[in-house]
Amino acid sequence: MSDELVLFPARGKLIAGLIGSAAFAAGGIFMVRDGAAGGWFVALFFAICAATFGAQMLPGASYLRLTRDGFIFCSVFRKSRWYRWAEVSEFRIARGLGMIVFDVPFGGELRKWSRSLVGATDGLPDSYGMKPEKQCALLNEWRARAISA
Repeated sequence: MSDELVLFPARGKLIAGLIGSAAFAAGGIFMVRDGAAGGWFVALFFAICAATFGAQMLPGASYLRLTRDGFIFCSVFRKSRWYRWAEVSEFRIARGLGMIVFDVPFGGELRKWSRSLVGATDGLPDSYGMKPEKQCALLNEWRARAISA
């Protein structure tokens, strides 16, 4: 296993989201042309969604970086804190959500609220092109290797 692994969101999912959002934004514009005032909301909302999907495809915008010391993730250019492997729990799949979650021994009210909602204090924002089971196994493998070193 290497000393670093960088995973990126699935391109196909981002392209589908971009195209779908752009189509709905266009639908909102047609609604406005037909006199429906609510079309402005539809057009604006889905234009923002399309821009977000497009931004995620830019270099450095979204990733999960694993190193022997820990990991960090970035979503739409917004980086998480650096997590050391020793300070996070084992990774697991949130029931009903299919997202990877984990616990940290620190945090305030927001983490308590998160724990009550999904059963964990933290989670990853993307599957990075992997099935949740495979992603969970990969993360736990990196964690186990770091803790045993």
